[in-house]
Amino acid sequence: MDTDEATDWIAASSKRWNDETDAEWAVTRNGEVMGRVALRGVDLSVGQAEVSYWTCPPARGQGAASAAVSRVANWALESVGFWRLEIRHSVNNPGSCQVALHAGFVEEAVLGQQHLHEDGWHDIHIHTRLRQQVSY
Repeated sequence: MDTDEATDWIAASSKRWNDETDAEWAVTRNGEVMGRVALRGVDLSVGQAEVSYWTCPPARGQGAASAAVSRVANWALESVGFWRLEIRHSVNNPGSCQVALHAGFVEEAVLGQQHLHEDGWHDIHIHTRLRQQVSY
């Protein structure tokens, strides 16, 4: 992103936070940005949201994404009172699948030909964590 795009992204993110539709956080370690974790499509009326995340290439495989996703999920389910959280990812992305599983999400379903990527349509895994699945 250039500076203007980044400024627009931050402004839009602040608006979505204020509108209570999305929330996002930087994932850091020792002051260095390792990635991002977010709650998207927040529906407070039924306590549901989708968790999304990414990590910078040098941070991959270090557990940062799993730890961040787990932390946000625990907060959303325990403190905020969400009922259901989902993670959706391409079945061709085993790294995202491992993040979801390590963060305590269970595989729930596969949606066929659900998301268009540069190389064509991908099947999508859905992982979920429900409030009663929270482990202490």
